[in-house]
Amino acid sequence: MMAGQDLFMVADQWGPEASGMGVYAYEVARRLPALLCPGGFGVTVAVRADAPRLADEVRAGGGVVHTLLPSRVSNKRKLPEIYLQLPLRARGWNCYYSLDHKLPPPVLLPRLRIATVMDICPLEFPAEYGRLKRLYFGVQLPRVLRTAELIATGSDHTARKLVDMLEADPKRLIVAPLGFDSARFSTQHKPGEAGRLFDAYGLAPRSYHLFVGRISPRKNFALAIEAVKRLKEQGQQPLIVVAGPRGWRDEADWETIRVLGLADHFRKISYVPAELLPALYRQSRGLLYPSFSEGFGIPVLESLGCGTPVVVARATSSAEVGGPLVDVIDPLDAEALARWMQADHVLDDAARQKWLAQFSWDKTAEVLAAMLAPTLAALRTRRGFAPRRTLEQP
Repeated sequence: MMAGQDLFMVADQWGPEASGMGVYAYEVARRLPALLCPGGFGVTVAVRADAPRLADEVRAGGGVVHTLLPSRVSNKRKLPEIYLQLPLRARGWNCYYSLDHKLPPPVLLPRLRIATVMDICPLEFPAEYGRLKRLYFGVQLPRVLRTAELIATGSDHTARKLVDMLEADPKRLIVAPLGFDSARFSTQHKPGEAGRLFDAYGLAPRSYHLFVGRISPRKNFALAIEAVKRLKEQGQQPLIVVAGPRGWRDEADWETIRVLGLADHFRKISYVPAELLPALYRQSRGLLYPSFSEGFGIPVLESLGCGTPVVVARATSSAEVGGPLVDVIDPLDAEALARWMQADHVLDDAARQKWLAQFSWDKTAEVLAAMLAPTLAALRTRRGFAPRRTLEQP
């Protein structure tokens, strides 16, 4: 085996239109080479051809880039690449690390294998997902959890689900909480941001509550509709701004809003430019995040970072992420949500800063690197050679 073939990491989720797991893959893959390569470990990262920024950052950190097909090609071409061609390419490495749940079988990767599992929503809410994804999570994911030597996840809540529902070995689980961009999502108002927000969407400061993400049944948008209905019956004039891509079969929700005469109380914003999103948080009265299930809940951190109160559902990863800063309700209690929307909420700034200080992408990568470094060193020792102190650039 060639020196330097320690870690083969797959960041195939990141591309021009990535979100969720793609953002996670980008933030981790761009940091780990810089943390591991100075220790003499060789790191190769598989990156999509249309993700040149990530490729440049991997190289800047001392890593080597293996180029994958671009994101825009069909799954018919990408799946064989991930499940057959890539593992054959990586057979000489000590450790194969997938930054999502797609992990080829052990027969193709005889050395140490690491998978990433952030949620099991397709098992909890199967109606929201296609047949192939349901089949994968029902059949293939349990195999991944049984055969992977390590499984990375983002919250204790998800880790408990993997153990309780899929019988994952708790000794194999690594919990590395996710981060957020604290420089962007801060309490520091930008000059003229309220005016720009009004010009773009007609929204006055503190005139609305925010609901972010792709609408689907697990997001519990129906609870927000019922809360608005109750507030209107009490003579209130609430406004909820829904920011995010088109929802999954959300036509029924919007039809319910129309039939109930609530159309004036909801505003749909399909796309929010990156420069306006922090202002959208800062100028709102609060973030409504009553999802039944989330893998982590980055919008909770973003909202709190902007100094904006948040309400979440009980017994979810979002409640774990928000800790003492968020208000928690029963996800079926529309009256509780209505009361929360009616009240004014103020965050304790010292407590907010102290709590949020534990969340950053640097810390996420540091937790993973602390797990990887001794693991990679042990693999090398087992094979009778020590880590190199330098790595030749590609």
